[in-house]
Amino acid sequence: MRDLERVFDSPSSANWYLDKMMVPALAKTPVEYEDAMIALRGQGLSALTMSSMWFSLYRTDFRPTIEKIVVPFLFVLPETALVSMECVEYLREHINGQFCLAKDFPGTTHAILVEEPQKVAQSIKGFIREH
Repeated sequence: MRDLERVFDSPSSANWYLDKMMVPALAKTPVEYEDAMIALRGQGLSALTMSSMWFSLYRTDFRPTIEKIVVPFLFVLPETALVSMECVEYLREHINGQFCLAKDFPGTTHAILVEEPQKVAQSIKGFIREH
């Protein structure tokens, strides 16, 4: 709820806060650049879009849906992930299709698709070839 309040108080500050959470290296940004980063993030998602997304994540129990997955499933895991290994193991145990974990992405964060696009694409292509 605190994150949702932050979104409504200042969407651009909330975007910057989330960026730092998802990409820990951004937390080392010098204080004198914070205002510029917040201004840049103001060009992102609106407060309504962000709050809708966060509210859905907080309030929706996807566990019954996970058990309906019966096709091969690829989970791409960055080195510094927002999800715990317990979450990954839960998925592995409850997905009814074959579960595949791609996790050889050193130095990556939640922004893995920006940080290692070719390497992720190769993992996806290999997964598709195999399945």
